[in-house]
Order: sequence, then structure tokens, then C-alpha cells
Amino acid sequence: MMKIMAFDLDGTAIIAHKIMPDENRNAVIKAYESGVITVPCTGRLLSFLPEEVANLPGLKYVITCNGASVEDIENGTKLYTAFIPTEKIAEVFDIIDEYDIYAEFYSDGQAYTVTGNPERARTDFDFPEEKIHFTTKNYIFTDNLKEFAKANKMVADKINLPYLPDVIRQEVKDRINAIEGLKLTSSISDNLEINDAGATKGQALKHLCDYLGIDKEDCMAIGDNGNDADMLEYAGLSYAMANASDEAMRAAKFKTGYCEEFGFRDAILKELNK
Repeated sequence: MMKIMAFDLDGTAIIAHKIMPDENRNAVIKAYESGVITVPCTGRLLSFLPEEVANLPGLKYVITCNGASVEDIENGTKLYTAFIPTEKIAEVFDIIDEYDIYAEFYSDGQAYTVTGNPERARTDFDFPEEKIHFTTKNYIFTDNLKEFAKANKMVADKINLPYLPDVIRQEVKDRINAIEGLKLTSSISDNLEINDAGATKGQALKHLCDYLGIDKEDCMAIGDNGNDADMLEYAGLSYAMANASDEAMRAAKFKTGYCEEFGFRDAILKELNK
């Protein structure tokens, strides 16, 4: 019996990185009205949730930054955190700073990037048009992310490279992957998301289920990419989108339709109608 439903956003509930169709939103509302706890589980910051998601009726719990934080937004409290420590931020940026790439990090609900990065997205960084949306966050700007984090003794929910060109993607990934204590994932094929090793959607979802006293067999999860895989493995009822990565496909118990064809809605209604 489904008691809680965790769902990814981009490529799952959301189309084109910013649109939650009414078909999908209404399915989530129907689940909530049926007594299911509905939980967005995303790589995004809480402040970067699409309006249609942030304003869902009954929304209380949100898993953000790939599981770095489980938040009770009703009470304004964090139930679980797994942040990148200051010294690991410095190690990552020792590598990133050797390349001319768009980098950002999230800390305490805020996004930080280098001054001028959003303006350079279309030019120097050659972002695909559909990814420009990711540069529209309400940033705090600095000239040097590494030194800014060190000077302020900051921890990071996530370090994000929104777009990496093919020519350097694997090299950058391999070099950062050699740093102990981190976990690398992607929510989109051409990005790289860097978290503390303890920050996974699966671990965060398990913590929330334990907190609520819900067995994993009564937990549903829906996702489409590598950062969803351990969440899909954990949940007793898990669906991979037809557009999912191979890793997500292997982790899920069931399959549903394509994002653009409302496979998200279909998976929810299938479980509600059992």
C-alpha cells in the first residue's frame, strides 16, 4: 500500500526543465487527497523548485540537492543533512579552476557562482538554449568560489557543473571522482553534480521513511537518471521513466512511459487504482 511517494523533477515530473504539466500536477494532488505523503526529491535547491511544485497542496517534506538535505518546510527544520566540508570544496575547486567552465555551489539554501557566469553561459560556455534556465537562479556572486568558501568556513549542499562539453567531461569527472568522501552523479547527461558521499536520494528517503515510521515496501519512487538510482533501489514501488538512463532502468522495479507522454502521471494512477 502506497503511503509515501518521492518523485524526481527534471525528466520525470517536469518537461523542458521548467514545466509541470497539469496532468502530472493533478496526479500528485490526487495521491495527496488519497492520503499519500508526496515528496519532491530533486537535485535542485528548495528556492529553485518550479512554482507548480512549490505550491502543491499539502507539501510538507522536500528532499533537495540530491539528498543533501531533508527539509520539513512546514516547520522550517532540516531532518537530515550531508554537506560537503570546507576542505573538500577547496579540493574540488583546485581541479575546476584549471578549466574555464561554469561552476556553482549551494549552501544553506543559497546559490553561489562567479561574477559574470550567467552572462557568459551563451557565449564562452556555449550552453545549449534549453539549459539557460539553470543560470537564472538568484545568485550571490564572488570572484573566486574556493576562496569565498574558505574565508567564510562554508559547507556545501552541492557543487554543480550545469554543462560540461564532451571534450572535457570525462576528464573532469575522473579527476574529481578521485577525491575521497564525495559522490558524483548526473541528473542530465551533460552535467556533473558533486555531493558529500552521504548525500544520496536513497539515503535521504530512507531517513524520512524511518522518521515517519513507514516501511520501504509502502514507499513509491519515480525517477529517470543516475542520481535517482539508489532511491529507486530503496523504494518497494519504484518506476523508471521510458526516457531513463540505463542505471535508473536497472534500479527500478517497474517501467512507465516517457516524460513528455505523462508516464509520471500513469505510474501514480496505476498505484492508486490497485
